[in-house]
Amino acid sequence: MPKGRQKVPHLDAPLGLPTCLWLELAGLFLLVPWVMGLAGTGGPDGQGTGGPSWAVHLESLEGDGEEETLEQQADALAQAAGLVNAGRIGE
Repeated sequence: MPKGRQKVPHLDAPLGLPTCLWLELAGLFLLVPWVMGLAGTGGPDGQGTGGPSWAVHLESLEGDGEEETLEQQADALAQAAGLVNAGRIGE
């Protein structure tokens, strides 16, 4: 029986585990923003501006006549935040 350390082929990798993990995380941080940027341009409707988006759900318990007022409130809220109201959720 030989004495000393035995060489195991799969443990003699040139890169260590911390280096491999760092490279994988760096790749994720580079690829995810790129993929997310592409997702906004070619959506089902193709109407994405490519910038940040947001949604507000305004609900009224009164009649259907309040729908116009809710749209106006959504537009006013968007203008106050410096954004553009792109319409209803799911449109």
